Amino acid sequence: MKKAAFLFGVITLVVGWTRLSEAEAIVYPAPAGAPLLEQFVVTVDGKPAPVYAGSPNRFYGFCQFDVVGPVQVEVKTTLKLSSPRLIPERLGIRPVTEDNAVRFNLPGPCQVTLLPDGSTPENALHLFANPLEQSRPQAGESGVIYFGPGIHKTDVTLEDNQQLYLAGGAILKGAVTVLGNNAKIAGRGIIDGSDWGHFERREVPIRIRGSGTTVEGVIVRLSWRAGISIIRASDTRIVNTKICASRFANDDGITVTNADNVVVTDCFIRTDDDCIALKGYTADRRDVFACLFERCQLWCDRARIILVGHETMVHHMRDIVFRDIDVLKYSMTPFLIEPGELGTAGPNISFENIRLEGWGNSTSALIQVQPTVNRWMQLKEPGFVEGVRFRNITLVGKHNGPWVLIRGYNEKHTTKDVVLQGIFINGHPLKRNSPGVTVGPYATGIPFVDPAD
Repeated sequence: MKKAAFLFGVITLVVGWTRLSEAEAIVYPAPAGAPLLEQFVVTVDGKPAPVYAGSPNRFYGFCQFDVVGPVQVEVKTTLKLSSPRLIPERLGIRPVTEDNAVRFNLPGPCQVTLLPDGSTPENALHLFANPLEQSRPQAGESGVIYFGPGIHKTDVTLEDNQQLYLAGGAILKGAVTVLGNNAKIAGRGIIDGSDWGHFERREVPIRIRGSGTTVEGVIVRLSWRAGISIIRASDTRIVNTKICASRFANDDGITVTNADNVVVTDCFIRTDDDCIALKGYTADRRDVFACLFERCQLWCDRARIILVGHETMVHHMRDIVFRDIDVLKYSMTPFLIEPGELGTAGPNISFENIRLEGWGNSTSALIQVQPTVNRWMQLKEPGFVEGVRFRNITLVGKHNGPWVLIRGYNEKHTTKDVVLQGIFINGHPLKRNSPGVTVGPYATGIPFVDPAD
């Protein structure tokens, strides 16, 4: 009996695995009136998947679907296919081109971008292969605000223990504000800000003020200011969330303001302004701390990838990790640390295992660290830098600016203990005496460390 039960269990597992491996992709038809592109036609395992328009200012599209295991994707396009590429390169996905079509296999859930002309980032198609949803609430379920397929125009406020669920094929035109604790925003729908102009509304597509919030699976499209703003909140988790913007200045992807214990994983962010910005405004100078940004893909068309500072009215921005990140495109300084308002960037800010595509359109430093005073500040006092580490940073491609600029502001507002370990430019290590590296005055303890150390 034990042997029979064991065999039955093995057979059950094998059947379960077989079903999972044979599971087809799930696609979500677009609702009538959705902003779609005709230049791309996408099928996933033979199923048509709608392609949504990105920015009206920069042509691109995006497409999403759910998968378990490997799927075959075909993209037909009216655009010229000239040595198409799929990035990030680390995924090792190689397309096959035939006439006006590109075909390739995805190994499972992932995010990948097709560049029809692999020599330029123009005309991109962002593909989001989501994992299957673990659970879906039902319409009418207690504590759930549910939007099914279709276009819905309304604002939503979440109180304690409430959930907003956007089904695949749902487009919510409005702002979502989380005021309560332990709230959740989830689904496969889109929060669309295209009906509003630059700064036309004070709210943002997702504003989080309550603690214990989770955002998972949704897409934020064309925000009129920051896409997701986390303000004075604790224990926020943002997973597999996509921000497709790049319409206006000030459309930062995710801003963390006077908040702590923020975890952002497996997200895609495309913006005109900074992809990720850490800020602090309030008079009590509440710190920004214990934040992790991991396994994300970031694309900025004009400004910075990661900004720490500028609006910095906090005592410390500390214990912050940016890890295992792919920078698909950048224009200004990708890593800009410029604290002011007598606040300190550090201790324990680390940038680890970050890969960058360089397209030659940046004349700013790759890494810039310095206290500063700028027009956004109230006290008009510079800050301090203490305890920052860059480790395993690799750039492939072109960069037309300096590599590193590190300095203090004056003998009182200094920069110290900034470690650079394993910075590689097209396979060549960057050193203290490399051209394009400047360690200026009022900066101490700035070692360039061998990658093996």
